[in-house]
Amino acid sequence: MSEERSTFTTGLLAGVSAGVVLLVLCSLGIVFWARRSTADVKKGWVLVPVLVATTDVLPRTRLAREHVEVRAMPEQFVTPASVKPEQLGEVLGRPLRFVLAKGEMLTFPRVELGGVAYFARKDLAAGAPFDVDDFEARRVEADAFTVWTVREGQLEQLKGAAYERGVRSGTQLTLSDVSAIPPKP
Repeated sequence: MSEERSTFTTGLLAGVSAGVVLLVLCSLGIVFWARRSTADVKKGWVLVPVLVATTDVLPRTRLAREHVEVRAMPEQFVTPASVKPEQLGEVLGRPLRFVLAKGEMLTFPRVELGGVAYFARKDLAAGAPFDVDDFEARRVEADAFTVWTVREGQLEQLKGAAYERGVRSGTQLTLSDVSAIPPKP
């Protein structure tokens, strides 16, 4: 009986040992397969440096160096509106328009950059027909813009409208200065 027991114990030990060896080999195989799969997925990625938020930044906060850091992102996630490290000077000190969450990529539409606004060349009377030539375009900072500011490309859309109220020479044109719907001829 001891010989049977010895054979049983030997067989049991051999089976358990073989199971442990197989478990280790399978685990190593899975680890190597997962790493290779990850490498295959990333193989086609071209990493591009962009600016991302280091902390949550609230709207109207003026952007400072401590708010952003450079991080490499896969090219397929980077848009033309993404701010690159060499463009940092264009956005520093500018107020944010929307919340920027920690780790989120900084894009130009989130930053108030200013642009073109239109200013009256002469005094304009209320009720007078709108004329594009009555205004000159000037570059202005973001602080000069409001929701009502007539922006680049909107001036032509106002043809045929009339002035709701008088506009003084040198005053910035706003949408509230003209009638909402141009009168029909």
